[in-house]
Amino acid sequence: MIFTTPSTTSEASATATRAPVGYASATSALTGSIIRSWVRDPIMLIQTIIFPILLLVLFHLVFGSTMSRMGGENSIGGTTALLILVSTMQGSIVANIRLINARDGGLLDRWWSLPMAHATILLARLVAVFLYAMVVTLLLIVVGMVLGLRFEGSFLEVLASLLAAMILAGFFGAACSALVLLLSIRGSEKSAVTTFSGIFMLLMFFNTGFAPANAYPWWIRWFIRHQPMSPTIESMRVFFAGQPDGGATLEFCCWTAAILLVCGAGAYHAMKSTIGSR
Repeated sequence: MIFTTPSTTSEASATATRAPVGYASATSALTGSIIRSWVRDPIMLIQTIIFPILLLVLFHLVFGSTMSRMGGENSIGGTTALLILVSTMQGSIVANIRLINARDGGLLDRWWSLPMAHATILLARLVAVFLYAMVVTLLLIVVGMVLGLRFEGSFLEVLASLLAAMILAGFFGAACSALVLLLSIRGSEKSAVTTFSGIFMLLMFFNTGFAPANAYPWWIRWFIRHQPMSPTIESMRVFFAGQPDGGATLEFCCWTAAILLVCGAGAYHAMKSTIGSR
């Protein structure tokens, strides 16, 4: 018979409670916590959902007819796709300001000390933004349909197109979030917001959703066609029309994969050096 002392029993109990948590469980728990905090934050909801809906209506009413004449077709598809991406980028800014606050308040240090893979801290934020972007995409598409957006094809084809647009927006949002995470981990709230806002404003007004590439000066058209937002917008636009564009979708996939890999790895190493070394 083996006898255990109380101290041995308590040490075994402590070890059991500190058993490593798997990737799926840790990511799911952290993602749920992040989303619940967003839902309870009225500023997050206003800036990332209500404001883009109002902006979509405003864009359509003020610029819709002009953009339609410039493009030779109804512009609502491109405008809806543009505002979906604007919303995901805005959501990435707001969400990662909260990350900076969590870092300064010591929450990231507490998460780092938990018995789970440290990469799940970043992975959970990317998943949360991915899900947020899908929900916002659905809402904006509904508003776009009220304003005249129409899907082409059978009922199943429309569902497939809708899901494809939501997935595209989700990955685009995750890529934006990875970039902002990289800027946020080491920097201050002001520097991260200023840097990404500058990128945000540049891309917002120089893409094929705002105006056709041929409407811009010849020397900037290559940039307009191939900056990350344009292939994403074109992919969504053709999904709405039921005619997938393999070239635009492939370019979107390349951009998204590159940003996620480079910025995601950079954000993880930045977090590891700034938090893990304390």
